[in-house]
Amino acid sequence: MRRFPRAVAACSISAVAVLAALFALGCSKAKEEPPSGGEAAPAAEQVPARPSGEIKSCDGVRFDTAVKACVQDPKRRNHLVWLCSAEKIPPAERQCLEGDRIRPVCGGVPFDPRRDLCSVRAGRGRALVPRDSAFSELVDSRDGKSYRIVRIGRRWWMAQNLDYADTAMTPNLSGASWCYDDEPSSCRKRGRLYTWTAAMDLPPEFLERGAGDAVSSPHRGVCPEGWHVPTNGEWNDLHAHVSSAWPWNRSQQLLKSFDWGGIDLFGFGARPTGYRYAAGDFLNADSTAAWWTASESTIGTDAYYRRFSAETEENEPAYYGYFKSYGRALRCAKDPEG
Repeated sequence: MRRFPRAVAACSISAVAVLAALFALGCSKAKEEPPSGGEAAPAAEQVPARPSGEIKSCDGVRFDTAVKACVQDPKRRNHLVWLCSAEKIPPAERQCLEGDRIRPVCGGVPFDPRRDLCSVRAGRGRALVPRDSAFSELVDSRDGKSYRIVRIGRRWWMAQNLDYADTAMTPNLSGASWCYDDEPSSCRKRGRLYTWTAAMDLPPEFLERGAGDAVSSPHRGVCPEGWHVPTNGEWNDLHAHVSSAWPWNRSQQLLKSFDWGGIDLFGFGARPTGYRYAAGDFLNADSTAAWWTASESTIGTDAYYRRFSAETEENEPAYYGYFKSYGRALRCAKDPEG
């Protein structure tokens, strides 16, 4: 066997092309010294490869099972959902999968709605804030009462029911608003119950016929200044926003308070209000929440109201045209800005 010269053998290189390069550079030093006064350049940092699972398809969309899952919502629609364990969840995502449970996500961070709410901050996108600090306060200048308010989508809503009853300042309230069971403590807990005309601050003559041009848009009614009685369409928008952001539960459940078996993901805090028959009987104190809208039905004696029930399987969004003379609660919405 042919032997390479001793100097070459010390380099232990077998490829002829590389040998030629080594002869040109010299192979007398096993290790080249760093330049005078300098330090050896650091080795390139080794970046571990991102874990990869099996590639599957969800309704024709390919995904990596290490970071996503194909999950079916209650309406049997398939969704690609990030795993909560994924290294980085995109800020635009609204939910992630943890085991067999869907969790809400805000700004890329899974959270517990009992402790935090996802707040939209101008120019900063969605960010987690402690639940108590997610609410603002509305003080009614007419009687000094304060209410929690919360922004859901593009609209501000009262997170409590209205409890305004000044008949001297608002004569249309006379004989047309009540506390449940005529107990003042019920008003503090549930807000007041109003006839439709009282809620709209209209004369009682409109209990029996359509109000027509007497209804403005937005219509303040007995709401605080800068707020109005929400229309049926605005309630629809509320349900649509909630459903699109969180498809895993019925919107009614997402707006209910925790102590009424809800998730209260947005801070709306719906609780039972009960209602009052025109004859004076009070019903369903613990099983029904009902709020007037500013929208009349096609029948002059009727107006639409929104109803949440103890049975979350009720058709949603649940609204009904019914007698304006019934007593129902009121949630106000903030007037459009600008």
